[in-house]
Amino acid sequence: MRIGTDLADACDEGGSGVWIAPGVVLSCAHVVPSGLDSKVEVGWAGKVLSGTVIDHVPAESQEALWSFPDLAIIMVADVPEHPCAWLSEALPGRELVAFGHSSALGEGLRPATVEGLRGGVHDFGAGRVWQFKGNEIAGGMSGGPVLDVASGAICGIVTVTIGEGADRGGYVIPIEALRHLDPLRRHRVLSAHDRFHGANTEWVARRTELPAQPDLLPSSLTPDEEAGLLARLAELPAKLPSELLALMGRSSNDGRLVLRHPTTLRDVVYALLDERGCGSDPALPVLRMVQQLVGTDPQTGTDRALYDWATAVAGRRQCLNDLQTMREAVAHQRGRSGGLVSVEIVPGTAKIDRFRLTVSVQDDEHGPRPIYQDKEPVLAIEQVREVACAQLRMALGWLAGNAQVEFVVPIELFDEPFDELVPTQPYTNLGRKFRVVLRDYDRQIDPITHHDWQQRWHQLMKPSRHVRWIACDENLTPEEFSAELEQRPDITGVMLARRPSSSEEMREILRVAIDSGVPVAVWRRDTCAEHDMYQAGDECSGLRFRTAFDSLSRSHKMTDLPETVRMLRNKSAGRQATSPARDCRSIVLLWDDPARVAQPISSVHEPPYHPLETAI
Repeated sequence: MRIGTDLADACDEGGSGVWIAPGVVLSCAHVVPSGLDSKVEVGWAGKVLSGTVIDHVPAESQEALWSFPDLAIIMVADVPEHPCAWLSEALPGRELVAFGHSSALGEGLRPATVEGLRGGVHDFGAGRVWQFKGNEIAGGMSGGPVLDVASGAICGIVTVTIGEGADRGGYVIPIEALRHLDPLRRHRVLSAHDRFHGANTEWVARRTELPAQPDLLPSSLTPDEEAGLLARLAELPAKLPSELLALMGRSSNDGRLVLRHPTTLRDVVYALLDERGCGSDPALPVLRMVQQLVGTDPQTGTDRALYDWATAVAGRRQCLNDLQTMREAVAHQRGRSGGLVSVEIVPGTAKIDRFRLTVSVQDDEHGPRPIYQDKEPVLAIEQVREVACAQLRMALGWLAGNAQVEFVVPIELFDEPFDELVPTQPYTNLGRKFRVVLRDYDRQIDPITHHDWQQRWHQLMKPSRHVRWIACDENLTPEEFSAELEQRPDITGVMLARRPSSSEEMREILRVAIDSGVPVAVWRRDTCAEHDMYQAGDECSGLRFRTAFDSLSRSHKMTDLPETVRMLRNKSAGRQATSPARDCRSIVLLWDDPARVAQPISSVHEPPYHPLETAI
């Protein structure tokens, strides 16, 4: 089809487009007027139709060559019935055909078909474009569809010619670039696309008739299976990115995380289809995804249609036993807990103000898997917080928001307010929404402490509650405290009335407790103002903290302490917070399970540090 602002009088101006859903045209941003709601004319089947630009990325360009993705969506009202192209994000085969309009014969823009070959990939701004080579792409073809001959799918949109009047081809924007459009609009457009092809099977039938291509990976779903699945998924409500990440992780063969956030269910489908596990049917992750969506035995509606789709596909592939195992696993998973996110922050040696960050995630089924890792300590602490928030959003979404978050840091970072990070919603923080605990990094790499550490952790699992409170003015040397702990292997927790960094003595007390294997410690980041001002009387803020914590936590088991502390953080933040809750503000919990000693994924390496020399 032809796109322009005045198709009747400006016969040599404008560009091309393609129907991708009922009443929806895809073209290039540089073909249509700038600005949303701008009006265009769409020439199709001898008619001139009125269209409105509903998405336009980028909005405008100061350069002759428009920035990536150079795409526009046009909505056409009161349109007669028309076909729609099948879109594919898959890498196309070698042979391509570009469709559009050309004025090469001097009679204005007329329909044209150009056969060519897929060339190399070129990075361009925020994305990549393919080279169309072996034939000339004329200017009026911008916005026209490019057909992948091997798969029978539209794989891209013509964006620009390389050289007028020369056999130098042009460039193609991959269909994947639609991900750069408004996420909600993209979801609505692609859902309309998928529903159309679920009801109109002509394009699907043509794709089914295509011969197999030996140079392409074998398809894991037939065209009719693929269209049937996407049409049914299009009937389901849109899901949040966190829900999609969780679905991806639970459905994957190896529990891996996606590096690029999916925004629709069809994104999850194609990410899973790309996961070609060795020796396994590539359709199995998709079947698992369907079961995660619909449960074990839905009775009616779209869920039942998806359930029956999975049964039919598994039957054709002779993997009904695998499907049944998946359905049993889904029933089991629905009663299971979430998982664990581990954030390890390690300072450098030459540059102690730079840190190496590692973020990993694990659930009941899979072991820890790193999702982010610095090779060297290069981040300032402000950068650590920023990057950690971004990675926590991904990890918490993958675990469907049911997680414990642990920060594995040296004692020098114990005062950092990690529980106050805001990776999700602005009206809450990490420590109020999730179970957030500290772990000591140095103890994990010191094997001498492991025996006592494990013994005290086993003691923690017993109903008895043996904790040692350290008062603000405790007159206790490290030697005396070490001797006391050696005689009391039943002590599982050390509670500090003052924060460890308030004095060298208090920091040493905590260090002795950790080295003696004590797995649990509690304190506030607030110090004791009365003792700092040397005005402590019979009652100080540290004593009030002890009294409040004991009264609010004594009815709970020690093993429930991470959840108890989470609730205390919420009680202390509430508008109606009572005096005991207010006294527990800024509470910190060291909760160190020796069964999960972190094994460094790689050593901490950093380039040698050379101070800047003043030039003479």
